[in-house]
Amino acid sequence: MKSLLLKDFYQLLCHFKVFCIVAVLFLVVVAVNGANLFAAIYLSAVIGITPMTLLAYDESSGWDIYAQTLPCTVAQLVAVKYIIGLVLNMAALLVLMLVIVLAGHGWGSLIIMTLTQLIFSLMVMALTLPLSFKFGTNKGRVIYWALMLIFIGIGRVIYKVLDIWGVGIGTLSLLAALGAVVIIYLLSWLLSVQFYKKRQF
Repeated sequence: MKSLLLKDFYQLLCHFKVFCIVAVLFLVVVAVNGANLFAAIYLSAVIGITPMTLLAYDESSGWDIYAQTLPCTVAQLVAVKYIIGLVLNMAALLVLMLVIVLAGHGWGSLIIMTLTQLIFSLMVMALTLPLSFKFGTNKGRVIYWALMLIFIGIGRVIYKVLDIWGVGIGTLSLLAALGAVVIIYLLSWLLSVQFYKKRQF
């Protein structure tokens, strides 16, 4: 398991320098405007698609086929991508919190930005990974973006309805959403294991 994690971290160092530069630029935006939700959502998207991108590199290099000969279980091969996603998410969360605190934007911005970042990044990973493990990264990516457009449309409708009713989205609502997303993330891992077991190589 440790070797599998190291392999993905080495791959991250080789291929994700541009993502890091873009992430830094958006952290600068957060430093200037602490309540910029677009920056938090963009960071979430970058982190969320990283495990799927690592899986795409595995497929293009033939690693996914070679991995079937290794003394590790399907659950371990799948879990690596979910763990990588969590580690990157926690690292980004700590950096985001540090930037907001040092910029002096206050607790309100800190809570909203960090909860938003967590919810969106976990949700992106929970959606992309099962699709990628079942259909492969190419087909999985297409299905993912189709689902995202649907969810964005539904989200905008819900937001408009709440706005008309005068119901705000507060900290408790975000915490409830985070709890639901954590459960979805765990279910996503279990689903990915089942999909990968049935995958034909």
